[in-house]
Amino acid sequence: MYLGTGDLPEKYKDYDLLVCSGSLIPQHIPPSGFDQMHQAVKKGGYIVFSVRDRYYEPLGHQKKVAEMVNAGKIKFVRSYEWVKHEEMDGEKRTDAFYPEPATVFVYQRL
Repeated sequence: MYLGTGDLPEKYKDYDLLVCSGSLIPQHIPPSGFDQMHQAVKKGGYIVFSVRDRYYEPLGHQKKVAEMVNAGKIKFVRSYEWVKHEEMDGEKRTDAFYPEPATVFVYQRL
């Protein structure tokens, strides 16, 4: 089962908390994956995800989350901005691992 490809089986629809980190990037979880995240968390539960700032709007995730908020499916709780890979020294950096702005978001399922 891949997020973004249909409804979740019933056995996956009763979590208090869902955490998604490192997956909202090109060729991974599409914006439609938020529908399954919403299904997986029971009412009152939380969806927590982190995303590199450079991907959030261009890949359509920001638009999808806004649509879900406007539809009354989730509500914004808080966000935290940070610099991903800030602690890495120059010798360990690669194209995938270098300091860049990212944000952690917390939403509650309604």
